[in-house]
Amino acid sequence: MDSLESLHARLRLDPVAHLGRKSVRLINSYELGYEMGRARWGHPPLKSELSGDDFQQWAEQKFHWTAEMGCRQNIFSFALLFSVDEQSAFDTYFSLREAARRGLGSDAAAAEEDCFQPPKDGLLEFIRSEQFRSRPALYIGQPSLDALWALCSGFVWAEKDLGVECSGAQLFTNGFQTWIEARFPFSKGVSWNRTLDFLALSDPGRAWSSFYDALDAFAAGCNPDALSKTGEQMLQGITRQILASNPNASAEEIAEKFRETVKNICPI
Repeated sequence: MDSLESLHARLRLDPVAHLGRKSVRLINSYELGYEMGRARWGHPPLKSELSGDDFQQWAEQKFHWTAEMGCRQNIFSFALLFSVDEQSAFDTYFSLREAARRGLGSDAAAAEEDCFQPPKDGLLEFIRSEQFRSRPALYIGQPSLDALWALCSGFVWAEKDLGVECSGAQLFTNGFQTWIEARFPFSKGVSWNRTLDFLALSDPGRAWSSFYDALDAFAAGCNPDALSKTGEQMLQGITRQILASNPNASAEEIAEKFRETVKNICPI
């Protein structure tokens, strides 16, 4: 797999296997992950018949909305604008890409490669780095666990295509999925991004925070049934309140008072 066009052909054939779901919003994250996986093992970026800059300029001219006019939207946004949902926008994006290749002809084939160079970090190291953790928009847009899952998928698929086996990325993605399933047994067979989104009531900010709470616990070797960071903070706070009212309380008294307090906070 040495060309972006070949990668796209595979995505179109089975988007769910690679992106998790058919959505134009996940293509860019998957491509980034794939390029990162290649760079991690010393392979150059995928070749393409159409550079990102040429594609962007072609779309701006087609829709009469250029950077000079104030356009800040990328091709994925244009695809969403002219489609009824993310699934149809997925098809629209590739239709636009094919039209641009035909329209630009030999100019597209001779286009220079984009100057963006993907990070060469290992997958887990990159995800846990402060630069990504605090500013994901630079890489995958707004915090989105679906996009993060697609990035991880792209990285692992690049390694598979290169013949890399039992890598740190593969051990992480498989291990974390197993850990989440053990922590939340009701979600067995469901990808970790969907499980955490479900638990966060589809709140992107809360889901992003819960992912890193879970990831830190997993990376630290905690058991799946260990308290979350939020749970530990609640435990510490309630314990301080109990001891403040009764400094000489025994362990049994603290435990009983804790159960009563939790029951009042979260009645069953």
